[in-house]
Amino acid sequence: MNIVEAARASGLIPKAIRYQEEIGLVTPERRPNGYRHFSPDDVHRLKFLSRARQLDFSLQDCRNLLTSRSSANVREIAARHLAQVVERLADLSQLRVAL
Repeated sequence: MNIVEAARASGLIPKAIRYQEEIGLVTPERRPNGYRHFSPDDVHRLKFLSRARQLDFSLQDCRNLLTSRSSANVREIAARHLAQVVERLADLSQLRVAL
């Protein structure tokens, strides 16, 4: 599928997909005419990246999650992110009391 179809299927805009390609998070096939061709695996990766970014994972964490073959490493990244979320919730709770 082309970039517009991949954008529609993944919920991202083409500009975001081009950026993710530029930084190496997704590598669609290039056709002889220079157009990108996205496979179902590419779209699955784009959906994962979209959801991970919505959950506020950093681009580096997304890269590590996509390239990690170790479930222990994935658990470490998720645990670190969860600790940051818990800390942010505590900060927001204090702000709520202050307001």
